[in-house]
Amino acid sequence: MRANMRILIALFFCLALVACGFHLRGAGESGKLAFTQVAVEGEGVAAKKLRDYLASYKGVQLVGQGPSETVIRVLNERYSKDVYSLNNSGRVAEYRLNYRLTFAATYKGEPVLEDAAVTAARTLSWNENTLLSNESEEATLVRDMQQDVLQLVLRRVSAAINKAKQ
Repeated sequence: MRANMRILIALFFCLALVACGFHLRGAGESGKLAFTQVAVEGEGVAAKKLRDYLASYKGVQLVGQGPSETVIRVLNERYSKDVYSLNNSGRVAEYRLNYRLTFAATYKGEPVLEDAAVTAARTLSWNENTLLSNESEEATLVRDMQQDVLQLVLRRVSAAINKAKQ
């Protein structure tokens, strides 16, 4: 009897969640991009990751060479690591990791974003006794920041194109 009640309650919450219109980010109509063909210009890690991400994106064709409906140019990417706080003995307790990506975008030959920038920042707790795990955590945070920034770039380009279409 108790198992049936738990299943019934879980089913009720699932139905309530579906009924309210909840969906994961990137799913549904709000996750569609405003362009179907894109070329990514630029060198560096951000441009490569953006190409890889768009190659697997449904409904978007990544163009390597030649004319394209949308062009995203990665102008600059910068990563910095600053001391955020010190402990009682004057040693670093936390670092602030900053990642900034500057880009421009055109749609059908017309600029929609010029010299736009997206930033991400994370705090990294630092312990001198666990250097290997600190470096591993830092690398993970940098990858996460890069992924977040790339998604923000795509959403900003898509929003700018939607605005230009109106």
